[in-house]
Amino acid sequence: MNHLEIMKLIDDGANFYCRQLGNASHMEFVQNECYSMIYPKQGQEGGTSLFDVKLDHLTEEDVLQMIHEIKSKNVHTWWGLCLSDRIADYVWGIDRPILTPEQHENDEELYMALFPEEMSVYETYSNDIQIKPVTTIEEFGVWADICNLVLHGDYPIMHRVNHFEICKNGIMPCYLGYYQGEPVAVSAILNHSNISSLEFVATLPEYRRKGLAKALCQKAVEDAFANGSSIITTRAFADAKNIYKSLGFQCYYL
Repeated sequence: MNHLEIMKLIDDGANFYCRQLGNASHMEFVQNECYSMIYPKQGQEGGTSLFDVKLDHLTEEDVLQMIHEIKSKNVHTWWGLCLSDRIADYVWGIDRPILTPEQHENDEELYMALFPEEMSVYETYSNDIQIKPVTTIEEFGVWADICNLVLHGDYPIMHRVNHFEICKNGIMPCYLGYYQGEPVAVSAILNHSNISSLEFVATLPEYRRKGLAKALCQKAVEDAFANGSSIITTRAFADAKNIYKSLGFQCYYL
């Protein structure tokens, strides 16, 4: 599998992630020939994202008009990693920087993937740590609270009830990390056929640097491969980059 094919899988994982956030009773999902979008219903709270952008079929005039329409919405937009040069020039301008491998490694967001044969020898974690799959709606509520607090500034991107369905039906297995019996960290895997993505890795600030995030990722990755995944993708920020690298994830870029 070459770099471009892997980048497309990372792209697909991001689009699937956005779509699943919209897969709840309090959310709306709309799709047209150029993009998809999720947003909360009137009076509800939730994430708004525009994704799965497809513009190559448009004329130059229509491309410019559609890009203006998308940008004017002023919402989180996943443009995609594999835009054609023609579309990328319109989105970011012809002066967009071409990054070296070192600059990619130091970028704000890294695009990463892991094949089964690349898995590191995983460590046994401290006896203070327990990792448990989320199986009940009560556990999912705790998982969602930690996720929202750490990753989203306590805004309910994940609904503690309505999003439980995608956990329960196996689309998004979720994991709770306990430290000395207290739930303090989370992770999840999104399953799309035999392609998975590692998502929602978060630890409460006062419990960081104790090995919880790595233990949670190990469990999620091991289960995903055991259940038939052929590749696991992710998008990494901040300290998570080093955790994922230690698990065997490789960086990809065009």
